[in-house]
Amino acid sequence: MAQVVLRWLNQRSVAIIPKSVKVERMIENREIFDFTLDSDDLAQIATLNRDEIIFNHRDPNMVKWMAEHRG
Repeated sequence: MAQVVLRWLNQRSVAIIPKSVKVERMIENREIFDFTLDSDDLAQIATLNRDEIIFNHRDPNMVKWMAEHRG
Protein backbone atom coordinates (compact mmCIF):
# COMPACT_ATOMS: atom_id res chain seq x y z
CA MET A 1 0.00 0.00 0.00
CA ALA A 2 2.74 2.49 0.89
CA GLN A 3 4.42 1.80 -2.44
CA VAL A 4 1.24 2.77 -4.30
CA VAL A 5 1.24 6.12 -2.48
CA LEU A 6 4.93 6.60 -3.24
CA ARG A 7 4.29 5.79 -6.90
CA TRP A 8 1.31 8.16 -6.99
CA LEU A 9 3.45 10.98 -5.61
CA ASN A 10 6.30 10.13 -7.99
CA GLN A 11 4.05 10.21 -11.03
CA ARG A 12 2.79 13.61 -9.93
CA SER A 13 6.41 14.87 -9.79
CA VAL A 14 6.34 15.28 -6.03
CA ALA A 15 9.74 14.85 -4.38
CA ILE A 16 9.59 11.92 -1.98
CA ILE A 17 12.04 10.74 0.65
CA PRO A 18 10.78 7.46 2.10
CA LYS A 19 12.17 6.66 5.52
CA SER A 20 12.85 3.15 6.72
CA VAL A 21 15.46 1.29 8.71
CA LYS A 22 14.25 -2.11 7.50
CA VAL A 23 16.02 -3.50 4.45
CA GLU A 24 12.89 -5.24 3.17
CA ARG A 25 10.95 -1.95 3.23
CA MET A 26 13.79 -0.16 1.44
CA ILE A 27 13.67 -2.79 -1.29
CA GLU A 28 9.88 -2.48 -1.55
CA ASN A 29 10.16 1.31 -1.79
CA ARG A 30 12.72 1.02 -4.57
CA GLU A 31 10.31 -1.20 -6.52
CA ILE A 32 7.90 1.68 -7.21
CA PHE A 33 9.57 1.99 -10.60
CA ASP A 34 8.40 -1.51 -11.60
CA PHE A 35 4.84 -0.35 -12.23
CA THR A 36 2.81 2.70 -13.22
CA LEU A 37 -0.61 3.92 -12.24
CA ASP A 38 -2.99 4.74 -15.08
CA SER A 39 -4.99 7.96 -15.24
CA ASP A 40 -8.03 6.33 -13.62
CA ASP A 41 -5.89 5.12 -10.70
CA LEU A 42 -4.33 8.56 -10.28
CA ALA A 43 -7.74 10.24 -10.29
CA GLN A 44 -9.26 7.77 -7.86
CA ILE A 45 -6.39 8.12 -5.39
CA ALA A 46 -6.65 11.90 -5.61
CA THR A 47 -10.24 11.72 -4.32
CA LEU A 48 -9.01 10.13 -1.08
CA ASN A 49 -7.50 13.42 0.13
CA ARG A 50 -10.17 15.13 2.18
CA ASP A 51 -7.78 17.60 3.84
CA GLU A 52 -8.40 16.03 7.23
CA ILE A 53 -5.61 16.10 9.76
CA ILE A 54 -5.47 12.86 11.69
CA PHE A 55 -2.59 13.90 13.92
CA ASN A 56 -1.59 17.49 14.44
CA HIS A 57 1.83 17.51 16.12
CA ARG A 58 1.38 21.22 16.90
CA ASP A 59 -1.69 20.62 19.05
CA PRO A 60 -0.51 20.31 22.69
CA ASN A 61 -3.55 18.22 23.60
CA MET A 62 -2.83 15.74 20.81
CA VAL A 63 0.84 15.49 21.79
CA LYS A 64 -0.13 14.91 25.43
CA TRP A 65 -2.67 12.25 24.41
CA MET A 66 -0.07 10.45 22.27
CA ALA A 67 2.49 10.55 25.11
CA GLU A 68 -0.05 9.02 27.48
CA HIS A 69 -0.96 6.21 25.04
CA ARG A 70 2.49 5.12 23.92
CA GLY A 71 2.90 1.38 23.73
